[in-house]
Amino acid sequence: MRRGGVPGAEAGPLGVLAEVWEEVDFGLVVLGHDWRYRYVNPHGARSLGLTPADLLGRDYREVWPDSIGGRFEQAYSRVLATGEAEVVDDYWEPWDRWFRSRILPCEVGIMILFVDVTEERRHASSDLRSVEVLTQLVSRAPAGVAVKDDHGRYLFANDAAAAQAGLPVSALLGRTAAEVFPGPVGRQKHEAALQVAVRQVPVTTEEEVVTGDGTRRSYLANRFPVYGRDGLLVGVAAIHTDISEQKRAEAELAASRQLYRDMFAATTLGQALLDEPTHRVVECNDAFAQMLGLSPERVLAADTRDLVADLPGWLEGIRSAVSQGRTAFEIDGELRRPDGQRVPVVASFTILRGGRTAAVILRDMTALRALQERLVDAERLEAVGSVAGGVAHDVNNVLAAVTGYADLLETHVATDGTAVRHLHGIHRAVARAGDLVDRLLAFARRQELEATEFDLAAAVHDLSDLCRRLLPHDVRLVVAALPALPVRADQTQVQQVLLNLVLNARDALPAGGTVAVAAEVREVGRDDLRLPPGRYAALEVRDDGTGMDEQTARRCFEPFFTTRERSGGHGLGLSTAIGIARQSGGDLRVTSERGVGTAFTLLVPLVSVQQRAGGGEVTTGGPGRSPGTASTRAAGAVVRTLVVDDDPDVLEVVAETLRAAGHDVVTAAGADDALLLARSLGPSLDLVVSDLHMPPSDGHALRRSLAAELPALPVLLVSGRPDLLEDLDGPVLAKPFRPGELVAACEELLRR
Repeated sequence: MRRGGVPGAEAGPLGVLAEVWEEVDFGLVVLGHDWRYRYVNPHGARSLGLTPADLLGRDYREVWPDSIGGRFEQAYSRVLATGEAEVVDDYWEPWDRWFRSRILPCEVGIMILFVDVTEERRHASSDLRSVEVLTQLVSRAPAGVAVKDDHGRYLFANDAAAAQAGLPVSALLGRTAAEVFPGPVGRQKHEAALQVAVRQVPVTTEEEVVTGDGTRRSYLANRFPVYGRDGLLVGVAAIHTDISEQKRAEAELAASRQLYRDMFAATTLGQALLDEPTHRVVECNDAFAQMLGLSPERVLAADTRDLVADLPGWLEGIRSAVSQGRTAFEIDGELRRPDGQRVPVVASFTILRGGRTAAVILRDMTALRALQERLVDAERLEAVGSVAGGVAHDVNNVLAAVTGYADLLETHVATDGTAVRHLHGIHRAVARAGDLVDRLLAFARRQELEATEFDLAAAVHDLSDLCRRLLPHDVRLVVAALPALPVRADQTQVQQVLLNLVLNARDALPAGGTVAVAAEVREVGRDDLRLPPGRYAALEVRDDGTGMDEQTARRCFEPFFTTRERSGGHGLGLSTAIGIARQSGGDLRVTSERGVGTAFTLLVPLVSVQQRAGGGEVTTGGPGRSPGTASTRAAGAVVRTLVVDDDPDVLEVVAETLRAAGHDVVTAAGADDALLLARSLGPSLDLVVSDLHMPPSDGHALRRSLAAELPALPVLLVSGRPDLLEDLDGPVLAKPFRPGELVAACEELLRR
C-alpha cells in the first residue's frame, strides 16, 4: 500500500492523482460507504492533528463521536443519498478551528476536500458584528429607512418605515410601495424609487402619507442609489424623516404672519414703518396712504420728513425718546393733503431697533372731533332746554294770573263793549304766549305727546293742500308718491313739524323755486351715533334755494336763532321740530350747501308687525280717590276749599275764581302752612287746590301727607310745567287755565 493508503490508486489516473494529493496544501479524505477512512492525505492529517495511520480503517463516528448528528454527518448522508456535492462550514471545537469542506460522491463512498478557514471566519465574524450593530442602529432609528432593488421591491425596512405603512417588516419585503401604500401616494413613492434607480442621482422630496393609524403625516424623503463592492447598482435606499411638527409650526407661523398682514392691511388705522437713517417709509398700509392723500407707491418713494411735515416735533420726539430710554410717544396735529384738505390726527410712535426704526400709527380724528362738537352742541341745547322748562313754569304762572285777572275783570265790565274787546285781546295775547311756552317745552322735550298709530304718508297728503296755500305763486310744491309708512307718534305734532319745514323751505326761496317732499324706509345701523339700530320712516323736505353755510346749518336748531326776515319768525320752529322728533323716538337732520339748497329729514321709528299685532292702547292716570272716600257733602252746602300757591298773583286769581263759583276759600303760600291749616280745619275742609312746584316742598308731598291724615280729602294739583304732571297719579290741571276749566275740574273731583 502506498503512503496515503488509497485502494486502487496503484494504476491508472487515480494513481497519478494520488501522487498529486500527497503534495497539495489542502486536506483530502475518502470515506467508504461504511463510514470508514479509506484515504487521508498528509496535509489533511496534519490539519486534524493526527497521522494517516491514526485514521485509516477506523469508523468516522468512532474517531469523532461528538460529530454524530451534526452538520457534517447530515451533509455526508445527503451526498450518499442524492449523489450531489455539498459545501459545509463547521467549527471543530477541539482545535478551535473552522473548516470548509466540499463533499463529493466517489466509487468507494464520498471524497472530502477541506481547508482551514478560521482566519476568514474570524474576519467575517468581525464584519458580521459590525453589520449587526449597524443593523440595530438602523432598525431602531426614529427615521424610516428602507432599501429597494432596482425594480422597487423592498429588500430591507426598519421598524419606523414599517410603521408608516402600518404593517410588520416581513409584510413589506418583496413588495413595492405601490402595493403597500394605497392610492396615488404609493404610486408616487414607487415611481420616485424607479427614477433614482434609472438616473442614479439622489432626490429629495416632501411627501404626505396617511399612516397605518389613520394619522396624516408629512415626511422629507431622501432617496439615493446604493452600490456594491464591484461598483454596480444594488438598489435604492430611502430615509423618511417625519417633519409633521415642523410643517405644523411653519403653517402656524405662516398663519400668524398672514394674520398680522391682514390686520396691518385691513385696519382703518394708518400704519407704517419708518427707517430713520434714510428717512424712508419701509412699509405702509392703504389707510396710511389714504390719510396722506397719496398712493402707497408715492408714500414709499417719499421722504418721511415731507410726509409728516405738519406733525411738529416727531423727529425730535424720536431722538428724545431714544435718549431717555422711552419706547413710545404721541403727537397731535393735522395732515395737509395735496387737495388742500386738512385731516386731524393723533400719531403714535413706537421706537424699534434702538431708534433706527419707528412704527407709526395714525388715527383719523375727524369723526371724533365732529362727535365732540355735536356733544358740545347737545350739552348746550340740553342746558337751554333745562332753562326753557324752568322758564315755562314761571311764564305759565304769570299767564295764569293774567288770564285770571282778565276773566275776573270781564265780569265787571260785561256791558262795556270796548273793554270786553280789550279783554279778548288780552286772552289772545295770553294764548299766543302759551303757544310760545308750548314750543319751548317741545324743544325741551317736556310737553306731553298723545302717541297714536297712523300712516305718515296719509298724514303728509292730508296736509299737502294747506302747505300749497301757504306757499307763494312762484314756489312749487312737489309731493312724491309715498309708500305706506306706519308710525306711532303724535300725528298733530308730526304734521306741525312738516308745516314748519315747508315754511322754512319757503323762506329759503326768495326768488321762487321748488319744495319737494318725499319719504322712504331707511335702515339705521349700529354706527349711527344718535339713534338705535332699526327701520325708520324718513320724511324729506328739500328746496333748491339759497342754502346755508356750515355754521348756519350747525346752529339752525338752536332756539331763537333765525335768519327769517321775510316771515318775521321767532326762531323756535326748527327747535320745536327737533324736540318733537326726538321725543317721538326719532331725529331731525339737515344737509345744506350754499347756492344748491337744503334738505331736512325727519326720522320716525316704523311700527313693526309684532308691535301692531300686540294691540291695545296703554293709558295712564290715577283714579283720584278710592270708592270708599266719596265726598259726604250735602247737596247745596258751601264747599270749603284750601288754595295753595307760592305765587301771590296766581293764589289771588284762583281764590277769587273759586269764590265766584261759591266756594268758601282759605289760602296758604306754601305746603307747610297748608298742612297746618288742613289739620286745623279737619273734616270741615272739602277740597285742596295746590300748585305742584313750591320750593322747598311741593304739592305732591303735600298730597301724600294729606292722604295719610285725611284720606277722604280730594287734592287737585296744578302746574306751569305740564311735563311734571305726566307721571303723577290723581287729578291734575296744567297752567294757564280758564276759570271755567278750573271750576269744572273741581266739580268733577267733588263728584267722585
